[in-house]
Amino acid sequence: MAMKKEKTKKKPNKKEKLPLKDGVKQSFTNKQKIFIAEYLVDLDGAQAAARAGYSKKSANAIAAENLSKPHIKAEIDRQIEERKKKLSVTAEAVINELALVGFANMADFIVIDEGGSIQAIPLNKLTEGKSRIIKKVKEKRVIRTVKGTKDNPDGEEVLDATYEFELCDKVKSLELLSRHLGLLHDKQEVDLKQPLNIIIKKFYRGKDGAGTST
Repeated sequence: MAMKKEKTKKKPNKKEKLPLKDGVKQSFTNKQKIFIAEYLVDLDGAQAAARAGYSKKSANAIAAENLSKPHIKAEIDRQIEERKKKLSVTAEAVINELALVGFANMADFIVIDEGGSIQAIPLNKLTEGKSRIIKKVKEKRVIRTVKGTKDNPDGEEVLDATYEFELCDKVKSLELLSRHLGLLHDKQEVDLKQPLNIIIKKFYRGKDGAGTST
């Protein structure tokens, strides 16, 4: 009668590398954690190292060393990808925003009545996205202080109110949009540092009045 061999559990090899969590080794020193956070602020390795508490004299070397370590680089890449997903910024979205500014129409923001009086359309009543075209809003009031009354306990009277707003630069937006669409080409500039060959011809008039040139 054949006897079944009992399966023995394989003992883990101590030298075997453990799987990484999400592809990233989750073991960082406190300074490395700070370095990663600081590096993601401006992507300046030396400045990030200095702000993380490393020696300023060796900041460049420390930054290069940290960025060369696979688990630190992987963590930085992971956080950058997370940011991209949160922002959801695409080339199409940027182009649409440039077009929104470039083709802005003042008629979308003001109303002129029959008497010529101009009134601004409230922001909450603008077409969706139009408020992003506005660069600056300013209101100027001329107020006179008067004796408080039942209807006006604060004792203030508005004599004049001016409401101004400024739209984003249409020309700049159209320029950027045109460059992207290939509608605008930069002029070729002449490099004056290059040698120029100039030919000068002298004109002589002979005795018979006929002109010759050399």
